[in-house]
Amino acid sequence: MRSLLAAVAVFLSGYAAALEKVVPAGEVWRVAADEQQLHLTRLVLGDGAIVRFADGVSRWRLSAERVEIGNNVVIDGRGAAGEVGQDGAPPIPAVAAVCESGAAGAPGGEGARGASGVAMTLDWGIAAIGSLQLLTDGGAGGAGGRGGAGQAGGELNRCRGGDGGPGGPGGRGGMGGDAGALQLVYRPVDKRVDVAQIVSAITHSSAGGAGGSGGAGGPGGAAAEGRYMKGSIGGSKKWLAGGEPGGEGAAGAPGATGENGRAILQLDQAGASAKSLPQRDSGARVGRQDRVSVLEERIEALEKRLERLEQQRSH
Repeated sequence: MRSLLAAVAVFLSGYAAALEKVVPAGEVWRVAADEQQLHLTRLVLGDGAIVRFADGVSRWRLSAERVEIGNNVVIDGRGAAGEVGQDGAPPIPAVAAVCESGAAGAPGGEGARGASGVAMTLDWGIAAIGSLQLLTDGGAGGAGGRGGAGQAGGELNRCRGGDGGPGGPGGRGGMGGDAGALQLVYRPVDKRVDVAQIVSAITHSSAGGAGGSGGAGGPGGAAAEGRYMKGSIGGSKKWLAGGEPGGEGAAGAPGATGENGRAILQLDQAGASAKSLPQRDSGARVGRQDRVSVLEERIEALEKRLERLEQQRSH
């Protein structure tokens, strides 16, 4: 019987802990995939605390009955920057065959698109606040790769020297990532904090990521130089003209900017003077509280039964 009571008590303590989250000052909470939707009775973010998100987390829904925020707190849901495009491969072989013009350089690779920002839906009862940044910006697009160098023109041999190949075009810049939507519904739940204080303490950004810059064009290939070559009659020399150097490749086009996200920060008028969450979440919360109450009543009944059994044994 005692072991059963102990097991139930351990369950209850773990359940209570699951409803509270404390991030100490200066520490990072990296929201995992199984934390994308949370209901907390209490959330504490200490001074300088940072909330970041694990790979694959694209959306975060967090309701909290009591939120205490320190100074310089950041919830950073910005998308990662896209990878830079690869540079064009060097010419192989480096020099064209005798009398031949060089081949054009390889194009640079396109930059990767920036990742989208995390979409946040927050429903908070705020009990204390220092300063908070909410960021759902899209990631910047990756820069395009540089174009490859043109192949050098082939050497002259009773022929005009080969022209250098044109440089390869630079890669297109990657598109910026779209920003995540941001919605924060808040209400003061402590007399020491008011709406004006909350509004002045929160800054936010939900901008689309900048497009990546286009890659530079590759350099043109060198040309074979002209020179006198010995002729076939009487040892006379003949001038053989060299080729023309290749032109530089065109620069890549920049990537487009990502879409801005919709940002809504609003006071919960219905619950502004109450400590409870809006009606849409109250059912889930009451259901949890009911289950805890039932378990507490069962523990109390078990304790009374255990006391009666012990009294019977003593007689």
